[in-house]
Amino acid sequence: MLPELHIGAITISTYYGMMFLGFVLMLVLMLKRRARYGLNTGQAILFTVCVMFSGVLGCKVLFILENWGEPITVGGFSFFGAVFLVPPLMALFGLLFKLKPRESINAAAPCVNAMIGTIRVGCFLNGCCGGWALENGFRWPTQAMESIGDFIILFWLLSKEEKDDRFLYSRFMLAYSILRFLIEFLRDTAKDWLYLSHGQWFAITASALAALLLIPKRRGIKQ
Repeated sequence: MLPELHIGAITISTYYGMMFLGFVLMLVLMLKRRARYGLNTGQAILFTVCVMFSGVLGCKVLFILENWGEPITVGGFSFFGAVFLVPPLMALFGLLFKLKPRESINAAAPCVNAMIGTIRVGCFLNGCCGGWALENGFRWPTQAMESIGDFIILFWLLSKEEKDDRFLYSRFMLAYSILRFLIEFLRDTAKDWLYLSHGQWFAITASALAALLLIPKRRGIKQ
């Protein structure tokens, strides 16, 4: 593992370094897609900052709720907090860019996906969020496994956006929830909520919400 990089007298956390790279990737995605949503360069940058703020706030709030009663620290994030909080916040922030709530939320989907996938690389380098120990002393590389899955979902979302972006965030929620639900079986997280982990129950909730939002599409209802 490589939790820190030492460059001369400077020490860089690889976890927060990957978070910064995740923001850069989000920014690149929005700049390349800005015309689709009628944004200029400045608006695309500000939109990305709004997504980042919403995601980090959501991750931190859910982590605090999960660990209620424990001291609040700078570290510690629960990724499903971003999945749940980004939609309502971006629906509001979207008004700044004259976007409809659905447009703003869907525009944010690939950004959230890219950020989670990139931060998971940071988890792998930091040695946190690991999997069950194997007989040879190694652990399931669940962080790397999820990161690969996240980027596969990202490429799928971008391909879907070219054809129909009305349900992009719902697709992201559903795909990410399935991935997390399966990965959690290999993680060493406590399975203390009716034999499932917190993440698995969040995944079930998110996938149920996504399925409900996708029902109009299956019925051919125009929205």
